[in-house]
Amino acid sequence: MRDHGFEALADATLLLTVLLVASGLALSLARPAVPSDLAAGPRYAEDLRLALFRTTMDGLGHRTADGFASMPNGTTVEAFLRAQVHLLAGGRPAADFRESNARILDLAVRLLRPGWGAAVTGRLLGGEDLVRIPEGVPIPATYDGSAWTYPPLDGSAADVRLAVAVWPTPPR
Repeated sequence: MRDHGFEALADATLLLTVLLVASGLALSLARPAVPSDLAAGPRYAEDLRLALFRTTMDGLGHRTADGFASMPNGTTVEAFLRAQVHLLAGGRPAADFRESNARILDLAVRLLRPGWGAAVTGRLLGGEDLVRIPEGVPIPATYDGSAWTYPPLDGSAADVRLAVAVWPTPPR
């Protein structure tokens, strides 16, 4: 074999090797990523917040010294939570929202996927939580959340921030 034929054979072998490696790399990068439950957390938090907050319920309200103050039938969970934050921020600590909050918690649990935990919080913007459903359950250090800020009901206080936090159970 002459020198020119050997060079052509070596060049062709090297070209074939480079093309095979490049094709393998292109195919490995072209596969769609396999979605994981952890990657779906922010989307799931938003979906849960929308489903929960848009649900209408009858018989929501709070206990007072004078009896039960009820919201109109068909009130959304979102509107009830906004009113609850407004009342608690306005200095109505005697109002007892436990019955309605337990019903909201029951609804949230029914909406949750197996293997997930959730909490609903409400506060004035920049303040501490005034509402936490369920009460006393700590939110893990790493969670996915969806929140929305609403103008105050009477224009006198700060904006209201309602949020839903979700996390896999047990937390990872």
